[in-house]
Amino acid sequence: MLGGTGFFIAGVLFAYYVAAPFTINFFINFDTSGLINAQISFEKYISFMLSLMVTFGLVFEMPMLTMFLSQLGIVKPKFLISTRKYAVLIIFIVAAILTPPDVISQFTIAVPMLVLYEISIAVCRFIEKRKKTKNTAEEAAEPV
Repeated sequence: MLGGTGFFIAGVLFAYYVAAPFTINFFINFDTSGLINAQISFEKYISFMLSLMVTFGLVFEMPMLTMFLSQLGIVKPKFLISTRKYAVLIIFIVAAILTPPDVISQFTIAVPMLVLYEISIAVCRFIEKRKKTKNTAEEAAEPV
């Protein structure tokens, strides 16, 4: 529970301090040749920030979800490693959808998601190793 809360808060802080400034700066400085001036209402700003923070909070839960699925035996580290190239592609597609159409913002979002994917692999390996150790200990403790 504590880990899930920590990852969610990390996602919210990342959205507030990293993703939001890039995104807002892009929209405010979007060149429309002087035809349109940016006017941000308080209501739209709060709505945008809230949706951005919740989205990133949920995205940062990826290691916790992997841990849960690994404990149930649904996800194995070998699967995550073998599908890494597809995961990278999907992460960059999601980052492109979540960010304005500039490469810097896309990398700002994609890199933490890639790091979270690698953390998920490490968590899954740890759980699998712990399960093997536990099974070995139980087998050794059983009377013959």
